[in-house]
Amino acid sequence: MAHDGNDGGRKTLLVVDDQATIRNILVQVLKLEGYDVLSGVHGADALQKASEHEGRIDVLITDLMMPYMGGEELIRRLTEARPETRVICLSASFERVVLNRDVLFLPKPFELRSLVSSVEKVLNGTIRKDAMSA
Repeated sequence: MAHDGNDGGRKTLLVVDDQATIRNILVQVLKLEGYDVLSGVHGADALQKASEHEGRIDVLITDLMMPYMGGEELIRRLTEARPETRVICLSASFERVVLNRDVLFLPKPFELRSLVSSVEKVLNGTIRKDAMSA
């Protein structure tokens, strides 16, 4: 089933993880769900891919701990350039970084269906910052 936006276009996701196996699995699963998927090896790579992409990036799905540029800086820089982009943060650590925007945390390890439902939730706007911190 294709995930179309209000403009009739498919939703575009940017998946960033320095572990190739994880990144490739996430990309394949999300493509099978009908999304257009870009991917990056680390934050700097992801910013480069984003700058080359002319359309919207609806959701950034990123690991936190990566070489060259971690997820925290990537989130800050990408959302400054693209404030419409929603964020899902994948982390094996229980420390939550403090970011001044809505971020859905999905702790590793997670089930693939949890990722798919998290993407649907952030796209539908059903994740609210006040509900998450209550």
